[in-house]
Amino acid sequence: MSAKGRSWRLPVFAIALMFFYGFWLGGIQITLANIAAHYGVDSTGTGLFVSVQYVSAALAPMCAGVIADRIGKKPLLVAFALVFGAGCVLAGCSAGLWIYLAGMFLIGAGYSACEALVSSVLKDYAPERGMQYINLSQCQIGRAHV
Repeated sequence: MSAKGRSWRLPVFAIALMFFYGFWLGGIQITLANIAAHYGVDSTGTGLFVSVQYVSAALAPMCAGVIADRIGKKPLLVAFALVFGAGCVLAGCSAGLWIYLAGMFLIGAGYSACEALVSSVLKDYAPERGMQYINLSQCQIGRAHV
């Protein structure tokens, strides 16, 4: 089926998802000092916030690749978007440092796996327009050259 006959929902979901991840990443950079002050940690503790997020960000795409071969890329994309959302809720509602760190771990896993999966899902979804969708999801305006 051509891209014209397909639903527009998946590309819009993927593009919006990547936009909100970028929005979140910018926001966390601005508020990191305030978060550290809230939990009473010094600069070493602030580094811990970032480290927890990036440890899971390094591991999740590898796990996602193995799982995607078994259950499919689209369901896994949705699952990791929910992981990201759960991490945001957990971190946002946390009363203690360890719960916040658990939320950051989920956030890192969610956004990194989704970022890895989005390009693959978009290319599989519409091979003839996939590069255009990928460019939009990465905020690269212009014509895709293959």
